Amino acid sequence: MPDHYSPKLFLQQIPKALLREYFTRRGELGDLDWDGLDDADVDPILNAWHVLPLPQQADIERWFRAISALATKEGLRTVIEECQFHEVASRSLLSVARLKSSISREERISSVSLP
Repeated sequence: MPDHYSPKLFLQQIPKALLREYFTRRGELGDLDWDGLDDADVDPILNAWHVLPLPQQADIERWFRAISALATKEGLRTVIEECQFHEVASRSLLSVARLKSSISREERISSVSLP
């Protein structure tokens, strides 16, 4: 399957609250005006990401690519199987299984994959 990952497209498909949580957990982009961002406005996030030190940029890129790669039917199946293997609560599995197709594929995966 071809790799269709694009940082800008990826960021557009993830809710800003989830991106904010991700970067907050990493201790990054704390100066970004998250509350002032529109849902489609990802350029400030991209710009702030790309001024981070190169090792941090590369680590974020790896995480985002991994999330994007799991955001397929097969990837979701893998996430569910891993949850079962690690005995994640069945309620969590049900919520993953019930996700509607209107939710972007990256959002489905990232909501269960944050580090």
